[in-house]
Amino acid sequence: MNQKKHTPVRYVSPRTGRIVPSRFGVGEQAREVQPNSFPGVNEGNAHLAAGLAGVGVIQIFTFKVRPFMETGRLVSFLHDCAPPYPYHLVYPRNRYLSQRVRIFIDWLIGMFGEPG
Repeated sequence: MNQKKHTPVRYVSPRTGRIVPSRFGVGEQAREVQPNSFPGVNEGNAHLAAGLAGVGVIQIFTFKVRPFMETGRLVSFLHDCAPPYPYHLVYPRNRYLSQRVRIFIDWLIGMFGEPG
């Protein structure tokens, strides 16, 4: 990504105060970009708001931006460089799952996609 052409909005960890690098690519091809641009935010909703306001480019979870991508307010680019974000849902094996837990699992799958 050309930082002169596409200004990245920095995400600063609220816990450590450090800039969280943007990661592009997978495996051996992965590269981290340490944005040295202004502005920076330290909260996920502010990061999204900066992208929506056109302040700069954001790297954020798809489930947070999906509604805005569907309406065209945000567009995705660098598809081949998107990092994987593995999620794991752990629960006791061979146990009855309550309806609430099953509904929660179905909701997670709807938000994050099918397990792979």
